[in-house]
Amino acid sequence: MHPETFRKFFVHGLNGLILAFLVYILPVKWSLAFFVVLLGVTLYLARQITRGKKYPILSWLVDKAERKGRPVAKGALWYFYGVVFILTVFGLIGVPRIILASALLVVALGDSVSTGLGRIVGKRRLPKTKTKTFEGTSLGILFAFVGIFLVMLVKYDVVVSFWLAFAGSVTGMVTEAYFRGPDDNFTIPVMAASAMVITLSIIRLFV
Repeated sequence: MHPETFRKFFVHGLNGLILAFLVYILPVKWSLAFFVVLLGVTLYLARQITRGKKYPILSWLVDKAERKGRPVAKGALWYFYGVVFILTVFGLIGVPRIILASALLVVALGDSVSTGLGRIVGKRRLPKTKTKTFEGTSLGILFAFVGIFLVMLVKYDVVVSFWLAFAGSVTGMVTEAYFRGPDDNFTIPVMAASAMVITLSIIRLFV
C-alpha cells in the first residue's frame, strides 16, 4: 500500500471515525477538555520524537502517518487545533453536537477517500491544482455526503439532512482541493462546520 494511501485511510479514516464518535456522544465541555489534553500530549511527544526520543509503536506510527519531509505530527496537531476551534466557537454556543461530529466525518471519510481512492482511479486533474483529481474529489464528496446524511437522520428529517450533508461535504472537499490555509486538517473541519451551521440557520428561517 502506498504510504499516502495508508496515512489517509488509517489516520484520517479509522482514527477520524473514532474521534467523531466521541464528539457526538460526549458533552461539549468534556470533548473540549479531552482534545485540549490530547493536543498538549501530542505537542510534548512531537518535541521528544524530534529530539530523537524513541517510543515503542508510537514512533513507527508517527513515521507512517506523517508525510515525508513534514515536521513530526504536524497534521495531527493541526487537526486537534481544528477540533478545539469548532468545539469552542460552535460547541460552546449550543450548535448541536451532531453537526460538530459531522464536520469531522468530512475529514474521516471525504479527505481519506479523495486522496486514497483518487490516487488509484483519478485520471482528470482538477483545474488549478497539482495533485487533486475530479474522480478523487467526487468520491470524497460522495462518501462524506452519505456518512453525514445517515448521521443527520438521527436528529433531522430527510430534507434537512440532505442539505446539511450537501453543504458539509461539498464545502469540505472544495476546501481540501483549493483552499490554501495553514493545513487542510484544520481548514476542512472548520469550513465544513461553518457551512453546516450557516445552512441550518437558513433552513430555520424558512421552517
